[in-house]
Amino acid sequence: MATKYYLGVVEKDADSAFGMWFPDMPGCFPATDAFDDLPRVAADVLRQHVEALESNGRPVPPPRAMAEAMADKDVRKAIRTGATTILVPLLAYVGNVDIKVAIAASMFAYLLSGAVGTYVFARKKSIRWGMTMPLWLAAMPSALAGALAVNAAPGRLLELVIALLTTGSGVHALRSKPKPVLDAGETTVSTGYLAMAGGVTGFLSALTGTGGPLVLIPILMWVEIPVLTAIGLAQAIQLPIAVLATAGNHYAGTLNVPLGMVIGFGIVFGTWGGAWLAHVLPRETLRRIVAVLLALVGGAILFKLAWGLLH
Repeated sequence: MATKYYLGVVEKDADSAFGMWFPDMPGCFPATDAFDDLPRVAADVLRQHVEALESNGRPVPPPRAMAEAMADKDVRKAIRTGATTILVPLLAYVGNVDIKVAIAASMFAYLLSGAVGTYVFARKKSIRWGMTMPLWLAAMPSALAGALAVNAAPGRLLELVIALLTTGSGVHALRSKPKPVLDAGETTVSTGYLAMAGGVTGFLSALTGTGGPLVLIPILMWVEIPVLTAIGLAQAIQLPIAVLATAGNHYAGTLNVPLGMVIGFGIVFGTWGGAWLAHVLPRETLRRIVAVLLALVGGAILFKLAWGLLH
């Protein structure tokens, strides 16, 4: 189900909280004391309002196109008196699945994809096992902490950190000159750096529901770890992160195993194919493909954040 966005009009008096109303959703009025909390609260209130309409058999008003909604006379009048507008997603979930449940299911799915990716890379002898221990030891407790911190996390800040990391690493890799291809054993990184990388990867992955590779690969590529080694380590770190994050999500009561199985089986085939492709492409071609993908993913997240702030 595609996410629908409703235009929300934000108003505040000197002695009141930040209030919002929707020109296309009468009767829905979110309010918070802190403006930064308003987008999240508004999405929750909007979802609850729609669920109430559906449970009572009443029709759900569809959102108008943004230009049409902005041209609404009441909206224009509010803007002239100092109001601002925000686009609020009707679905912070897909197919009526709450975002916290979706994150938990995604982390469970990485048990399957992580097992497949690790198996393929291990068979190809592309995982440098000596580097995995500090990654695992730091990632596991961090993943558990990230799973338990989902409710309190400032989502925009986390998205910004991931966006800057991925974009910066992609651009850095694209601008750097190709270097002679070294064997994995010829590249050294300090244990402290690996522990830092594992801790950051575990926490952010569990907190956002993203896979370990999205966070770890740019961290390793930044210090010029060979790209195939970075991908192999990123596959290997998925399993401990997924195990501890799934334990935390189960404790928090957000784990939906059937949904996780469906997602997991869906991404297993892509993981297998991607792992095979990583071993047949020339190293420099693979490095540039990964760099471009990192830059594009980071840029897309930054665009989404900027769009949300401007609208």
